Amino acid sequence: MLLTTSNPVNLSPEGFGAALIAALVLRQRRRIPMGDPRIERALGEMLADLQKHAVDAYQKGDHEFAYSLLELVEELSPDPSTGAYDSFWAICRRLQPSPISVPNPLYPALEINLTPAHAGSGLAALAAPWRQIVQESADHLAGAL
Repeated sequence: MLLTTSNPVNLSPEGFGAALIAALVLRQRRRIPMGDPRIERALGEMLADLQKHAVDAYQKGDHEFAYSLLELVEELSPDPSTGAYDSFWAICRRLQPSPISVPNPLYPALEINLTPAHAGSGLAALAAPWRQIVQESADHLAGAL
């Protein structure tokens, strides 16, 4: 599973995506509609929070963690030309066949296949600062679902 990290400061975009999916499972969410305006708004709020965490980390002198967060924000940010969150959806699709599935390329939602037991153990393996950030990010998306 992509949730563990040997370096508590860095988490790949795929690792963040896998952790986010796990956190959604623990919030009893099993489907993420693509292109839904509520989801798009929640993704924007999530990115704003990630930026705030980066600023806080930088001000506390934790520059490496701040840069790691900013790299994640850059990777997940919407396309400047279209405003679409194509990178976020691509990260989620790369998690196939587990914990995500898209039964058909034209299917309007991602289906989450992860069990709650695996989700919980995966999140427990995350370093504390990432676990908190993933939980907050999942709250944004879960509220939109």
